[in-house]
Amino acid sequence: EGRIVAEKRPYVHSVGHCSRCKTTIEPRLSLQWWVKVAPLAKAAGDAVRDGSVKIHPQEMEKRYFDWVDNLH
Repeated sequence: EGRIVAEKRPYVHSVGHCSRCKTTIEPRLSLQWWVKVAPLAKAAGDAVRDGSVKIHPQEMEKRYFDWVDNLH
């Protein structure tokens, strides 16, 4: 009665280490955030389509649209 720890036993786990100084890298919890990309992607694509933004060199426009039109 009154005991908090019921049992002790070894537990093998991996801990990250810095490649330079070999110190332990502790994970840090932080708030997460997300961005709704679809409205930004539409605005970015529309800006190029209406000519207010130019892609240089012009032959890269196709690659740009392939990328921006498929952001979700």
